[in-house]
This record gives sequence, C-alpha cells and structure tokens, in this order.
Amino acid sequence: MVWLKSLGLIALAGLVLSVLAPPALGGDTATVTGKISYNGKPLKSGKVTFHPAAGKAIVAKLNADGTYEAKNVPVGELKVTVQSKALPKKYANVNTSGLVYQPQKGENAFDIELK
Repeated sequence: MVWLKSLGLIALAGLVLSVLAPPALGGDTATVTGKISYNGKPLKSGKVTFHPAAGKAIVAKLNADGTYEAKNVPVGELKVTVQSKALPKKYANVNTSGLVYQPQKGENAFDIELK
C-alpha cells in the first residue's frame, strides 16, 4: 500500500510540473528575429522585450546594426517594448509603447520601425 501512495504522489508531482512549467520547458515557443529602426535608421544599441500576459518577459539585446534575436518567446499576443538612449521613453513602457506582436511556434520575423 505504501508504494501506491508513493506512486500517486509521483504522478501528482508530474502533473503539477507539466501544468506550471514555463514555455521554455515544454510549452509552445518561438524564436523572433528582426531589425529595429527609428526614423529610418537602425538602433545601434538597446534592447527589445516581449511581455506575455502572464509569466516572465523575454529580453533580447540589439546588435550594432539594429538586429536582434529573441529565443523561447511564448506564442500568443505579446506587448513589446524597446529601450534605447536614442528613443523617446514611451517606447520603453509596456503601457505606452503601442507595440503588440503575436508570434507563432517556430521561426518568426518582426521588424519594428519607430517614429
């Protein structure tokens, strides 16, 4: 009988972990690549952040040519922010950036032109 209780606890633990696991450990995720520019010129530094409704935000650093690659981004509608010294602060705030993206599972391209 003791082994049955142990087996039940192991099954319960597995179920809990599968439900609570972050997307990178088993949910549908995307890789998002793109280029960010401001007034037609690539941003040379900064970061882009993808904010899911629940869970951890995914941050990607901008390269000198304005490109980025974000891995393990959860699929579905996400708010997006961009932080750089060259940008108005509104783009760094999730409530004022006005940027939304909905990646699909797998590889995605998302270029952002800011003005």
